[in-house]
Amino acid sequence: MEQPQLPSDPLGLVDALAAPETRFLAYHALVALGEEALPAVRSGLGHGNWQVRKWTAMVLDRVADAESLAALVPLLRDPKADVRLWAVHSLSCEHCKDEVACPVDAIATHA
Repeated sequence: MEQPQLPSDPLGLVDALAAPETRFLAYHALVALGEEALPAVRSGLGHGNWQVRKWTAMVLDRVADAESLAALVPLLRDPKADVRLWAVHSLSCEHCKDEVACPVDAIATHA
């Protein structure tokens, strides 16, 4: 079976997270790009497709900086539970990140 073609640019990889046939490969490509992918990954956090929001939050579990972690906070109120779960995990899990301390002390509150 032939591997699907992936875009080479980070924004294209973020868009590839929407499709089931390219999602896993795009995720790994974004993680491999590291900090270079972070602006595109942050843009994916506000994507109209919930799978893109979920998978970009997952990328931030592996590759993150303070700005990216702060950008996860709005996802704590995402309509999709899977997106909220990965936002919480990526904000709280220090085990998976190299040398980045989370600057966010976020607990979702009810009005």
